[in-house]
Amino acid sequence: MSTAGIAIRAAVPGDSVELSRMSQEFVDELDAMPVAADAPDLPEPDDAILTPAVFARDVFSPLPLAHVLMAERGSAAVGYLMYHFGYWPADAAPTLHVVDLFVRPAARRVGAGRALMEEAAHVLRKRGGQRLLWTVWDQNHPAIGFYERLGARFFSEERLMTWRILA
Repeated sequence: MSTAGIAIRAAVPGDSVELSRMSQEFVDELDAMPVAADAPDLPEPDDAILTPAVFARDVFSPLPLAHVLMAERGSAAVGYLMYHFGYWPADAAPTLHVVDLFVRPAARRVGAGRALMEEAAHVLRKRGGQRLLWTVWDQNHPAIGFYERLGARFFSEERLMTWRILA
């Protein structure tokens, strides 16, 4: 897929180093965002570093845990979208869970994020699904605005819960 000079393709093992760089840029950007004074006091995140070895193990293995779409402008990587499939019983159909969406600042507002999301929707439709799901940090106002411009809405009927299982 190509939009406004942005090409979207499935990531390949040779992208691991660049994916690792963009993943770290994403973490750094989130860490630098100001947090509202009335935001809940949360513990420090335990973000794992997505090294090339992690991408090899979790994305480019024979049984991948996740998949990645790459956005390029010319020959330069400008963003990525990581996802995995799930199931939504109310639809009796597969879902696509976006777990990371990052576009480098220089490529924002030129269609890279939209192209990545549209390609994810295309991937899901090919699997017979109709619902993309993702979470967004409530302090990431630029991302929230982007998703709302896409036509997404908050799903307030349910709340995300996590249970961290330690070895």
